[in-house]
Amino acid sequence: MLIQKREKQFIDQKNTSSNNLLPLQASVGVGYGSENHWFLSGQIDYKKGESINYFGNTFDYQDSYRISAGGWYLPNYNNFRSYFSRVVYRYGAFYEKGSLEIAGNSINKFGISGGVMLPFKNSSITRMSGLEIGVELGKRGTLKNNLINQNFVNLKVGFNFADRWFRKQLYN
Repeated sequence: MLIQKREKQFIDQKNTSSNNLLPLQASVGVGYGSENHWFLSGQIDYKKGESINYFGNTFDYQDSYRISAGGWYLPNYNNFRSYFSRVVYRYGAFYEKGSLEIAGNSINKFGISGGVMLPFKNSSITRMSGLEIGVELGKRGTLKNNLINQNFVNLKVGFNFADRWFRKQLYN
């Protein structure tokens, strides 16, 4: 009887532990508008940086923030003769100081967006259902120290069914 002895070999074994798995985050936003006509809003998001150990490598994330503003405009939702006066026009802009820093340069991002919500039928803005179409134009990165600068365009299409399906019925 032949007994073979097998040895376990580890190619790479490292144990890591971290006490801060979730970074500190904070957001503040404010908005103002006229009911069923227009709305403006702004928001600031902050995220504290941290160092993460992942498979033996340390990744350092810097403090980051995002400043955004936007709103919508509805010319006249009661106009039955002009469809385009019932269309909701949306707009916005943002700037983001990224958490990644490569070769001493932060990877930042900024952009603008615009879009429309094409309503299915006449209703108030709080119960308006329709087709959402939007476009976002932006820029990310930097050309300093031979890094990459990226221009991007995002096309967004969606459906908004408001809250009709989620309202409780008062009577059966």
